[in-house]
Amino acid sequence: MPARVVVPRHVVTATHVAFLPYWQAGVETAAFWAGPDSEERGIITTLVQPSLHQTPGNYHVPPAARMQMARRLGAQGLVVYAQVHTHPRAWVGHSSYDDAHAYSTADGSLSLVWPDYGRACPHDLEGIGLHVRLDGRWTELVSQEERDAHLQLVDDHLDLRFSIQAGGLHDDE
Repeated sequence: MPARVVVPRHVVTATHVAFLPYWQAGVETAAFWAGPDSEERGIITTLVQPSLHQTPGNYHVPPAARMQMARRLGAQGLVVYAQVHTHPRAWVGHSSYDDAHAYSTADGSLSLVWPDYGRACPHDLEGIGLHVRLDGRWTELVSQEERDAHLQLVDDHLDLRFSIQAGGLHDDE
């Protein structure tokens, strides 16, 4: 696993949109962030929504769905760098169920926990739990410095054109 994973903001937005029906249904759900296999830096390119079972208190990805996901990703040279799942309330810790059913137990794996069934979309991931697998256990990254060391958000669209104001275009230079 690479030390740092790069996530474009549009993947965060797409994840939020994917979670909204499950927020409305009041059940936990999960998705995975994948990208080209790299030891140096993981770059997220793909949001994966597997077939899974959901309840108000947990989710479960059946083995057949995991195998399907692995085959489809492997055929494209992609690997899962992070699991992203929801919790019913504001708590974004890793439960014992989360520990036991994590997609990976490899050191460096990431697990994000989105509160309130994914209702809000914090584009900076503020309020979303970020956990990393280190020395055989899941550790929540609390400080911004720790979080930034493992996950980097990047803009996928920079609009630096002239601004439109009443009466025409405005050049700030």
